[in-house]
This record gives sequence, C-alpha cells and structure tokens, in this order.
Amino acid sequence: MAALTRPKAIRLRRLIIANADAFPALGAAWYEQGFERVLVTLAATFRHLTDRGVLRVDDPAPAG
Repeated sequence: MAALTRPKAIRLRRLIIANADAFPALGAAWYEQGFERVLVTLAATFRHLTDRGVLRVDDPAPAG
C-alpha cells in the first residue's frame, strides 16, 4: 500500500489516466500490467482461501 500511495505514484497514475484518450495503448498497457494483474492475484488468493474453507464466496474473482 505504501508504494501505491506515494505522491509520485499517484501523480503518475493521474497523468496516465488524463492522457489515456490521446494515448490509448499507454492506458491499456498501464491497466494490463498493473491493475489487471492485481485483480488476477486477488482472485487467485480468494479462490485458494475458498478452497481451504477460510473464505466463502460464490465467485472468487473480485470484479465478477
């Protein structure tokens, strides 16, 4: 969390989002290499915890 909330990281995220219309490939790459990877990791973790009986969810994918 500390790395994601550093002022430089926040400024970079805002810059990419603000320019995503002008540079769609940049916006897509940022999403795919960043946020999408986090979602995949969270889904795998939720699935693992569900399989172990630690967590109960119908759909382990957080965006599902």
